[in-house]
Amino acid sequence: METLSVFLCPALSESSVLFPVLGVAEIVTALPSRKLYGAPKWVHGFCVWRETEILVLDYQHFLNEQPVTRKKSHMVILNTLSNNEHLPFMGMIIDGVPQRVELSEHDLNNPTEAVIDGKTWHHFDLFDQKVWVAPQSEIEAEVAQLFKASPT
Repeated sequence: METLSVFLCPALSESSVLFPVLGVAEIVTALPSRKLYGAPKWVHGFCVWRETEILVLDYQHFLNEQPVTRKKSHMVILNTLSNNEHLPFMGMIIDGVPQRVELSEHDLNNPTEAVIDGKTWHHFDLFDQKVWVAPQSEIEAEVAQLFKASPT
């Protein structure tokens, strides 16, 4: 039986976000970030990671979850899927430390989809909690449009 190595990232008040291990560049303690005023609420701002300024997102806002007080914030640094040289990485704020798990298709219960702000999010039950799979390519496309439209 084939398995997929993933990080289960506690990112939301009652759910987690799942990322394939190969898509994660690094997991770090939350870095200081600079707010980006006038951006959508899901854009947390920018931070410097390994001498590179990266965009930081907050999935609580993407999924219209009520923001919760963060226990101990960490950040997942993601390799982007697009070949955009201006956006090679993105950060995501999470609560706590991600857990690495091996998943098989038998672990995924009650798979469904939800369209939120025009993006299709997949979710399922895993270990008695709701887990979201982010539509990363759709998010990256929206981020690229956001910055293409903003004046320099």
